[in-house]
Order: sequence, then structure tokens, then C-alpha cells
Amino acid sequence: MRYLKFSMMALLLGLIGCDIPSQIVKIGGDSQVGAPGTECEEPLMVRVLSAQKTPVENVSVFFSTSPPHSVGDEVVLTDANGIAFTSVHFGDRAGGFVVEADVPNIPSSPIIFTLSTNGDASEVESREIGNLDIPLSLVNIGDIFGEYLHEITVLDKTIFIPAGSFGSGVVVVDMQDPAMPRMANFVSGLNSRDLTIAGSHLFSVSGNDFNTLDITNPHAPVLVGSLDLNSGSGAAATTVAVSGAVAFVTGGGKYLGSYGALNSVDVSDPAIPKVGVRSDETGGADVVVQGQFAYVAAYEEGLFVFNISDPLVSLPMAGRIGTGGNATRLRVDGGTVYVLNVPQNTNIVSVAVIDVTDPASPQLVTVVSIPTHWHFGGYGYGGTHFGMTLAGSRLYVGGYDGVVVIDVSDPQLIDPMGRIDPSAYVGGVAELDGKLAVAHKRGLSVIEIVPISKSK
Repeated sequence: MRYLKFSMMALLLGLIGCDIPSQIVKIGGDSQVGAPGTECEEPLMVRVLSAQKTPVENVSVFFSTSPPHSVGDEVVLTDANGIAFTSVHFGDRAGGFVVEADVPNIPSSPIIFTLSTNGDASEVESREIGNLDIPLSLVNIGDIFGEYLHEITVLDKTIFIPAGSFGSGVVVVDMQDPAMPRMANFVSGLNSRDLTIAGSHLFSVSGNDFNTLDITNPHAPVLVGSLDLNSGSGAAATTVAVSGAVAFVTGGGKYLGSYGALNSVDVSDPAIPKVGVRSDETGGADVVVQGQFAYVAAYEEGLFVFNISDPLVSLPMAGRIGTGGNATRLRVDGGTVYVLNVPQNTNIVSVAVIDVTDPASPQLVTVVSIPTHWHFGGYGYGGTHFGMTLAGSRLYVGGYDGVVVIDVSDPQLIDPMGRIDPSAYVGGVAELDGKLAVAHKRGLSVIEIVPISKSK
């Protein structure tokens, strides 16, 4: 009788054990290779077993991977055969990645699937839809900032491209049909390194030159005002931004004279620009104005933040912070500043993310390097500029042989995704109706970024 009781208890425990998951095994879908933006051909499949190697039903299996790749179903219940499966979406960055299948509290968990997106691991899917050959005679041959067209400025369906310090004017391109960009004009007779638009006027700077152009007819700009910034000591003006009736000009630097990092110009009458004041600090490479503050990329000094509440009287420093490199370009998105660090005594190009929620106390969030083979080295000159623009959750950075695409949807964890390759040195990039206009050594290209979902 006692033997029968023990036998029934053992049987009962055995039956109970059959329903307890104790092992997860891989049964299909591993080692697949897919093209960016496609689904896997075979599902990723696992089986959950009990200690007696029998299938266990209704067990939650958790599938996960990392962006830009994603899984079809993140939580799947095992069926009567103990099987759970999901699909995988190959993201828009080539190379290997893993998918985990996890059942908590099982020693053999998680199971790892290794997959790969094919193609060049440094390329983001895109296609060139239009191009324009700009005559070499107009391009910035011999400029110390490189033989290339500079940063692009956009006004509706027209773009303006400065030909550089040793070029002779501004290229005007009609973008009414992005597939067929048309050179609408070339404004000659002025050096131009950077441009900005305010109302019906285009403001240009280069070295000691500050010029105002009337763009009431954007295809036929007319020079209406000029200003000698500081010919005595060399202004070396590099970039310009306008807020209200004041233009803000960066200049100076280690190799560029003692001109102020930030300088103000009264443009209340655009035809008669007047010199305002300069900052005490020297060496400004780029400027973006937001509210009562001007953010300046200041080469090896990093980021300067100036208070511009009374800009024609004084330009006091409000805050500053290092950027982990040689800061030459920046873009501002609300309380976040993205700063481009370019080579100086190194071939490292990086992007620094800075929190300026409190402009007087900027905080460095992170610095992310761009893989060397994506930008192909550098001249090693501290004044080197690359084009850069921010469009949605992506930052586009010009390089020596293409445009690097950086996902900034999470500013604390920005992700260099890859490179778009127009096979030429890129000086200017700009967003245009969801497309990318790229000014490079060969002229101008319009590139459409093929949209690929980064996550489910």
C-alpha cells in the first residue's frame, strides 16, 4: 500500500514536471542574410521543453534585437508543440547583429540567433535623382578651406551656394524640379564663404567682406550694400547668422587673425550695414542664434554661448564647454546642440552632443566618433569645414568622399548609421522637401534617402 502511494506521488510529480519549462532550444532561422529593409525568409524558431524533454505549451518567449533592426512579435506564446517563432526586419545598416529569444529563469536562456544585413557596411540606402555640373572656373580653386562649394542656403525652391573665399561669387540653383536642377544665375564680383537669409535679403561673408543682396527675385540677386569688417588686422570672417536687425559674424582663430569669435553688424538698413561690437574671445568657426543666445563653434575651445540681449552694445559670454575636439560646425535643436569636431593633428571626426537647457551651464552629453573609412582622412588643417545639416531625427555631415548619416533620435545615444556616397569632397548639405541637396567638388547632387523603418 505504501509502495502504491509513493508510486502515485512520483507519477504526479512527473506529470507536474512535464508542464514546467526547463530548456529552450533553437530549431530554425539562424544565420540568415538579408537586404536592408527586407523581412527574413525563414522565421526565427525555438522550442520550450520540460525536464522530461516534452514540449511545454503557453510559455511566453521574449524576442529582442537592437535598432535599426526589429522583430515582428516581441512576445510569443508557445503552441502545443512548445514552438514559438517570429520574423525579423533587416534595418538600414549593413553588418552582423543578434536576436535573443528569452524565457526568464531557464538556465539555457537566452538563445542567440546571429543574422546579417548584406551590402557595404558603410552605405545608407539612397538614390541620386538629379545632378548639376557647375563650371570648375566658378568653384573655390585654391581656397585654404578646400577646393569645393560651401554650405547650402535654401529659400523655397531656390538654393544659394557660396563659391568660397577665392571664388568669385554665389551660385544660384533653381530646384523647382529636383530631378533636373538648373543653374539660374551666378552672382559675380564678391567673395563668399557663408550665406544666410533674412526676409528679402541674402547676407554674405568672406574674410573682411560683408555683403547684402536683395533677393526679391531670388533668381536675380542684386548687391545693395557692403561693409569692410576689419581690413587692418584681418577679420577672416567665416559664417553669418541674422536675428532681427542684427547680423552675427564669426571669425578669427589660430590661423585666421585676432578677429572676434562673435561680431555684430547693424542691418536695420540692409543697404547700409554698420559695424557693431565684437566679443573679447577670438576664434569662431560657426554660429547659430536661438532666442537671446548665440552658439558658436570655437575650434579647440569647443562651444561658446554668448548673451545677445543687447548685441550692438556688448556680447558677453554666458557659458562655455569643451567638445572633445576641434569644433567647426554646429546645429541647434531646442535644448540640444550638435557640434562637429574635425581633424586637427589627428584624423578623428566626431560629433558632440551638448545639453543647453540652461545656456549658462552647458553640459556635455556624449561624443561619438565617425568611423575613419566613412570620411577618408583629412588635411590636418584646423580650419577645415564640412557641410552639416539637421533634418528630423537625422544629422547629415559632409566628408572627404560623401555624406555621413547619423541617427539623433536619442540625443544621449546618437548612432552613426553609414555613408551616402556622391564620390566627391562635400562642402554643403541641406534638406529640401525630404531630399538631400549635396554641394561637392563635382558640382551639385540631389539625393533621396530611401525611407526604412528603424523599429516596429
